[in-house]
Amino acid sequence: SEDADTAAEVGASEHQTGLALDVYVQYYAGDGFLKSEAGQFVNGHCQDYGFIIRYPRGKEHITGIRFEPWHIRYTGVPHAEFIASNGLTLEEYVDMLEPDKFYELDEYVVSRQRGSDFYVPAEYTELTISPDNTGYYILTAKRG
Repeated sequence: SEDADTAAEVGASEHQTGLALDVYVQYYAGDGFLKSEAGQFVNGHCQDYGFIIRYPRGKEHITGIRFEPWHIRYTGVPHAEFIASNGLTLEEYVDMLEPDKFYELDEYVVSRQRGSDFYVPAEYTELTISPDNTGYYILTAKRG
């Protein structure tokens, strides 16, 4: 049986959301992942494709999970790039988004809102609405 340092309890895994996955390279499991070419690429470029290293090194006190360079989570391109370039965890990023405030990330606008009626400036299109698991929603819209 695996302990809490190795695996999340049943029903508590991000994998069940379909947003997270573990990348595996034969002969480079676990911490050895970073020694592989694929592991180095994932850790250096996953944000370019909308993914983050979900449990980054040195952030165990925030995430409650030890460094897992193989565990990536999809957040979307503007979010992943901001999180990675600022050395944040997903928790830190969500916490910094003040409710009902708008943030410009390159060609995107991001807002954290609550309720069922949302506001997005008219010049933005391609709206994505995602729950943030705190009762709010993160709205991401691309300038049209």
